[in-house]
Amino acid sequence: DEVKRNFSSGHVCWDANDVIDGKPTGAVRISPTYVTTFEDINACIEFIYRYFVIKESGIHLPLSNTGREPTQAYESVILDKIIVYPIKSCAGFEVSSWTISPHGLSYDREWTVIDHSGAYLNQKKAPKLCWIVPTINLETNSMSIDAPSMPTLKIDLSDIPTSETKLKVCGDSVVGLSYGGDVAAWFSTFLGRPTDLVRKSVHHERKSRNRENNNVCLNQAISFSNESQFLCVSEESVRDIVSKLDEQGDVKDLSYLHFRPNLVVKGGFAFQEDGWGVVRIGDQILKSIGGCNRCTMICIDLKTASIGREPLRTLSKYRRKQGRILFGQHFVHDRNQSADPFVIRVGSPLDLVEEYIQS
Repeated sequence: DEVKRNFSSGHVCWDANDVIDGKPTGAVRISPTYVTTFEDINACIEFIYRYFVIKESGIHLPLSNTGREPTQAYESVILDKIIVYPIKSCAGFEVSSWTISPHGLSYDREWTVIDHSGAYLNQKKAPKLCWIVPTINLETNSMSIDAPSMPTLKIDLSDIPTSETKLKVCGDSVVGLSYGGDVAAWFSTFLGRPTDLVRKSVHHERKSRNRENNNVCLNQAISFSNESQFLCVSEESVRDIVSKLDEQGDVKDLSYLHFRPNLVVKGGFAFQEDGWGVVRIGDQILKSIGGCNRCTMICIDLKTASIGREPLRTLSKYRRKQGRILFGQHFVHDRNQSADPFVIRVGSPLDLVEEYIQS
């Protein structure tokens, strides 16, 4: 409308009317060449957006190339699923609402499995971990652990082991508390190797990291999770990768479960989450600390525990940024800005509070 009004008033290219109604009327032409990358284009868009755009609510700025317009309007999103993973690299269980502790979702990744050398195991090292299903029952204050052809193992949540074990999780030195005895025997029998279950020590904690600049996010504690308190994945983004696999003829039973999110959102468009800096889910405030760098764990067939090449191979073709293949967003909880009690609920609307601008 402004362009039309200016044209009607006689403004044309190369005239002396550089400013009309306090706004510049000039234009800058950007000419990409064969050596121009998507990162170069995004950097230019981010510069213009940050310093020259009059910001309105609902503006989305993508983190990387998604084939979307950089100013595509924000679309409504709701929290569709909450998934808790008590034991690192094992299956999770869904809940309709859950308490947020100072480390993220209560009991999430509070336990991990270690081998005879004290190294923690993930599905890349022991794919059968994906068949172990732990469930927390708050009424009985217990955790039940099930696996194929194994009796149910029950652990009292108030049972805190006393045997300290040193291990490393994602490069961080950690002190855990190992169970031994019948618990160790159960895991060793199922996995076919000497193993033990370790619980996080209340006297030692790790901090989440912002992978964009490798800075520790102060006062944001995590348990045995890789790098954040929450991992969020969009159902629309999952559909996007599934559609590309279908186009290639790569039939795969792919779902959000392969990406191991804590929070699954529904609505909006694919990779809309790239532009979320600060969000409000119900009355809880979460802050993004960057995209999730993916590895071959997302290629594990949850039915056969075999490792393939997809979907990582396809994601690498259009979700690669500076050597990282990104899918999903890491978040931490802002307890100072959230309502107490700290509870998150399925069905809550997700409101965009602040856009994510890559530094």
